[in-house]
Amino acid sequence: MTNPDSVTAPALPEWGNIPIYRKLWLVGIINALGVALSFVNVLASLAVLLPGLILLWMGPVYKRKKGAVVLHRTRDKVTFCIILVFVLGWNLMRQGGGMAGMSLSSELPTCESRTAQSSLKDAVKNSPKGRRMQLEIQEIITAGPTSKPWLWNSQEAVVKGPAGDVQIYLCEAEVITNGGKQSVLYGISWADKAKGRWVIEARF
Repeated sequence: MTNPDSVTAPALPEWGNIPIYRKLWLVGIINALGVALSFVNVLASLAVLLPGLILLWMGPVYKRKKGAVVLHRTRDKVTFCIILVFVLGWNLMRQGGGMAGMSLSSELPTCESRTAQSSLKDAVKNSPKGRRMQLEIQEIITAGPTSKPWLWNSQEAVVKGPAGDVQIYLCEAEVITNGGKQSVLYGISWADKAKGRWVIEARF
């Protein structure tokens, strides 16, 4: 006799009928690229990770195991996100993680501007690494566009938009800190251009 109260699990779709954006191999590649990019630039990696995480959580994700279609478990999604938080946090600390509070402006301040230099000091001092080492910039000797934009995955130190307006300044400064002389890389970019908000990120 069949129990009328029993619930049958819904049948899984055929592999060929599953949209590509619901297949684990694609979702996994997107998120893996985002994680790999975080080892170079945490902020840039978020642009890749965000769509990957949306695909991961906005619906079911399927994989094939021994030729059979298997639903990717929620527990595995949660585990990935926990690991991701630790990886991003570690990379943020490794890269210096310095980020000054957003400021208001109609144009981005240049690398050598007094505004950028002041924000750079705050970014270094308030970063996880700066707080841990009690590091402070006492004097900025030189500041300007970096000669190593490839460290930011860019070909140019001044990144412009289609209309020719500056979107990002990639900078480098020689500074004297309470721990000695050293070089500091920093990027100045828009957080919300429509509202005139920009942010500075330091890597040291």
